[in-house]
This record gives sequence, structure tokens and C-alpha cells, in this order.
Amino acid sequence: MKTLLKIFLLAGISISNNADAQKPITWQRTYGDGNIDYGYSIVQTPDEGYIAVGRKRINTTSYMFAMRLNKYGDTIWTRTFHGYQANQIEKTSEGNYIICGSNLIKINIQGDTLWTSLQGYGAKLKETPDKGFIICLSAYNGPYLFYPKLKKVDSLGNIQWERTFTENIYDGRFSDITVDSEGNYLLTGNFSDTSYIWDYMFVMKTNQFGNIIWFKKYKPYMYTNCILITQGNKIIVGGDYNKSFLISLTSTGKLTWLKYYDDSSEYGTCKSAILTNDGGIAFTGTYSNGNFDYYVRLTKVDSLGNEQWKKIYGFDDADFGYNIRQTSDSGFIIAGIRENYNLGDIFLTKTDKTGFSNPHVSILYNVDFIAKDYILNQNFPNPFNPVTDIRFSIKKSNFIKINLYDINGKIVKELVNDFKNSGDYKIKFIGYNFSSGVYFYSLFADNELIETKKMLLIK
Repeated sequence: MKTLLKIFLLAGISISNNADAQKPITWQRTYGDGNIDYGYSIVQTPDEGYIAVGRKRINTTSYMFAMRLNKYGDTIWTRTFHGYQANQIEKTSEGNYIICGSNLIKINIQGDTLWTSLQGYGAKLKETPDKGFIICLSAYNGPYLFYPKLKKVDSLGNIQWERTFTENIYDGRFSDITVDSEGNYLLTGNFSDTSYIWDYMFVMKTNQFGNIIWFKKYKPYMYTNCILITQGNKIIVGGDYNKSFLISLTSTGKLTWLKYYDDSSEYGTCKSAILTNDGGIAFTGTYSNGNFDYYVRLTKVDSLGNEQWKKIYGFDDADFGYNIRQTSDSGFIIAGIRENYNLGDIFLTKTDKTGFSNPHVSILYNVDFIAKDYILNQNFPNPFNPVTDIRFSIKKSNFIKINLYDINGKIVKELVNDFKNSGDYKIKFIGYNFSSGVYFYSLFADNELIETKKMLLIK
């Protein structure tokens, strides 16, 4: 059921006086309602939370969408903006956030809009050394045809220059851009030179004014999605054509290695890649083993592209990974989509450094992640009609909250919100005014989540 799979996983953690003993925080959660909600990009905030962006449809209108989360994935705020969808969010050098999509929007961490620039559709951007932004996008070239285009704006979103690339291009588009240490731009994408005979992968280097330094085309039908520059000025390009791949190039575009990560019976994509703290590369995308189920996948490789490990996540129907970042604890956060019946939910996955993430099931039962100083017991009776008891124990006096959630993750009742001394407690929940169904109750100590359990009301 879509509604059942939409509910959140509340991650368990261990609480200890020794910070080094704390377990990594991992979780998988979906966000959305009965309409389209898509997630395309995410960044970590200084408080170890996140801001994710994408698309939200309300009635029949789509909007650029952003939401801020705490480190457990709980929603702090949501915002919608004029425009069809948001493709990317980046933290700026002064500590705010830039959102690229149908428009260019700068916000602060509270979600307040600092400025909006109605620039038209943008695929990807990067901040430039002068604190402006370089945006790669597409220019119209007739029905279903485009030219690759660059747009440079200043720190307030004002256009400084635009350049459209038309020479020897019948149809083409940029997919990603990055900025090297000298302020030059490196871009990747695909183009046809004559009426769709071939669709070549290309990489282009321009100076800070968009003038081409070099342009290289490579194999056809290899569709690129991301480009990186390593510390040694090597270029890494990721993409897919039924199989996910990474390509390594020299600083002048010469091919040094090409690695595929799926065999003939598998389908895979590489939508986003990052350089990792250990000098390797991690990328995310979609994976299917031929069973028509699609999963979010995280693959970790070394600096030469040799696979070290891979993990899959999702709900066994149609899940797609679009953006990956490494987090401050050396884990990973992935933004994507859970697609279901032509609708969708934003799907976020927080992993540890090995790619492990708690399963997406409704409740976490792993006792290794339950704080020893706080115990939340299963309600009794369960199922119940309409009265049940909830017991909990605390060995360490603290401010305690117990919230009751419906199947969509909405708080429907605050059961406890008070300072409690150490001891055993019992609260009685009376569900006369609640409809039959599944509910969840979560124990928090000093606003940190301890554990979540499920109960069933049957009338």
C-alpha cells in the first residue's frame, strides 16, 4: 500500500557519555502526499541536518520545492516556489543556499527567500570564484531540439553574460558543470552533429567567459550525468547507457580508463558522483537485475574505478537515486524518488560509511541502537479497542516526550511532554476519538529520538 510505505523510519541511536561510542545515524524515509513529490538534490547543513529540493505538485500545478530536515530526517520546514521543479541545491561560500531549476533562488537556512532570479530552466550550476554562479542549460533549437548554453550571473542573480554553442551541433545539451582551480569551466553532455545519426558524449573546457579551450567527443550513446575534478586535475565523468559507467580523463581530455558496473543481465545508472574522503569515488543511481523492480543504488570505487562495494535500497517497485553527498560522519545521504502508480514520493537515504542504512520498514527493532538509559515497551494490549497501556522506563532523569503519529507520519497526539525523574512509568491511551488503523509512538529524551513502536487500533 502506498500509504503504508510512505510512513517514516525513525532512526534509533545510542546515547552515551562517550561521544566516540555513539552509533552512526542511518535511516530511509519517504516524504509526500497523494500527488507528485520528487527529490533531486540534497545538502547537509551545519547542524548535521539537511535541505532537500525537488518538485511538488499541488492539484495540477507543479512547484519548485524545498524542505529542511534534522539529522534524523524529521521535517523542520517546507517551502514551495514559483517554477516547475528544482534540480539542484548548493551551499554558498557565505553560508546560504542556492537553488537551481526553473528559476534561480537564494535562501537562508530558515528557508527565507533572499532573492529570486527568473532565469528560465537551469540544469546544473556551480559557484564561481567571484561568488557568482555559472549555470548550464539548454537553448531552444526547434521542436525537440536544443543547443547547449551557458549563463553567468553575479552574486545577486543578475545576468553578466550568456553563450549558446551551435557550431557543428544539430541537437545537444549540457548535463553537468564544475569549476577548476583556475576558474575555468568543465562541462559534459551529449550532442548529435547531424540529424540523430549519432548521439555523442562530449566534455568541454571553457575559460571564465565561456570561450572554448578544448572540446572532445567520445563514444556515442553514453549519456553523461555528472562531472568531477580530482585533486590531481583528472576529470571523472559518470553516466549510463543501460549500464552505469565512470570515465577518467586527463586534464586535457585524454581517456585514461573506462569502467562499467553492470553486466549484460542488469540495468544501472550513474546520476550523481562525488569524491570521497578516502580518495575514492561514490555514485548513486538506479539498479535493476531484470526483474522489473528498480532500486536506489550506492556504489563505492577506488581512485582507479575498481568497485569496492555496492548497496541497494528501496521498496521493491520503482526507486531512483538522483543525488549523493558525503556527510560529516563520513557516511552518505542520497536524494531520489519512490515512484508508484505514476505518482511519487521524495525518498531519502542516510547511510554510514560502509553504505549500511536501516531498512525502510515502519519500525526499527534493532536493540543495538536503543539507548540503555531509556526503554520504551510495546503497548498492551495490542491490537486494542479502544484502550491500551504504554510503559516506559528511564534510568537517567531527563525531559521526556512521547508523540503519537498516524500512518502518514503526522503527530496526532502528544502523550508525554515533561521532565521525568528516573523510574518506571505507565500512560493510558484512550482511542475513542481515533479511527481504526496503524499508529506509531516515539520516545524522545532531551529531544533526541530513542525508539519507535507500532500499535493497531481496531474498532
